[in-house]
Amino acid sequence: MNFDNLIEAPLKKVELNEIDNHIITNNNSLKAESRLLKASSITKELTPQEWLIKKIIPSTGMLEIIGASGSYKSFVVLDMMFCVSAGIDYHGIKAKKGIVVYVAGEGINGVKVRLRGLELHYNIEEYDFYILPMPSNLIDENEIIKLTNEIKQISKNISMVMFDTLHRNSAGAKEDSADDWAVILKNIDKHLLQASSIIAWVHHTGISETAGKRGRGTSSRYGSVETQILVEKKDTAYARISNTKQKDGVEFEPFNLEFENIETGLFNEDLEPITTLYPKLSNRVGKRISKLKKEHYDLLGCLRNVIQDNGSPISEELKEREGIKEGRICLVSEWREEALKLITSNGDTDPKKQREAKIKSFTRFKKLLIDEQSINEYDNFVYIKSDCKFKLNKCLKT
Repeated sequence: MNFDNLIEAPLKKVELNEIDNHIITNNNSLKAESRLLKASSITKELTPQEWLIKKIIPSTGMLEIIGASGSYKSFVVLDMMFCVSAGIDYHGIKAKKGIVVYVAGEGINGVKVRLRGLELHYNIEEYDFYILPMPSNLIDENEIIKLTNEIKQISKNISMVMFDTLHRNSAGAKEDSADDWAVILKNIDKHLLQASSIIAWVHHTGISETAGKRGRGTSSRYGSVETQILVEKKDTAYARISNTKQKDGVEFEPFNLEFENIETGLFNEDLEPITTLYPKLSNRVGKRISKLKKEHYDLLGCLRNVIQDNGSPISEELKEREGIKEGRICLVSEWREEALKLITSNGDTDPKKQREAKIKSFTRFKKLLIDEQSINEYDNFVYIKSDCKFKLNKCLKT
């Protein structure tokens, strides 16, 4: 049958089937030629992983930064983006200079004050940082097409587009819906990744202790990102940054940031100076909002006394393993014997049963102190974290 000289006369069913088969065959042939690659040719083209911020943020792909409300995650994000846009090291880590775009879903007032603080802290006035002072709905393809075109007008080489927060930039989407996330992902793949090397967003974690380590909503979102970073508030003006996913590299070791006040040179309507926070690398070991009660602090004080009286310097092996520069340690059994003198009895008159009950209380108290990151136990030894001096994180010395 000649498909090039079809006339407008009605076609028989067998002729229609023949046409369909011809089209399918040709399309399949074209797809095979244009899409399939020989594995051995790919492996000869291997190149080292490239980074926007070395060992922290890869140079391409999708990035999610998660944390609870008030965990300083926006401060962390703005600091990372500022360092990239200015072409300066990120707390001693090499950062590749690039143009960044920040979609301020929660408004611009707080952002401009924080950026002014970073300008003063780093003593930099000019940097390649652009802001959209309003949300951009990721589930609305027309809106994302518009944003993509605006980004392309800045440059064809954008390093990162950051949406803060995902919730404020996806109105109408259900966080726990894999279908809604599939629509957002399609818009990112089809449009935004054609305009920027990295698409990133800030997202909230859940409320419970377990959920506080992962982003809210569908697990399909986690599966789609190359990198996920967790920001945890451990104490006032203090946060811990850790890596919960690094698809094509080794997860970086956690590091700590402290936030200090800085005057911006701006004033409010009462002519009072406006201040903000800037982050700095810290060796301090903070604590979460404490679950500890008086009896726990009594046991901690008891441990400190035992270490001072009978403890010994931390071994070189443990120093290397835990990144400790200087500190002292004691046997758990030595601490326990002193702690049992402080733990109240349950009223049982049998000395053996009293001791057993006290040991159970001690074990429970010790676990809580470990969970609260006040102490650490290693090979029947125990030490108080806040009484030790820590080295700079290995990742941050690179």
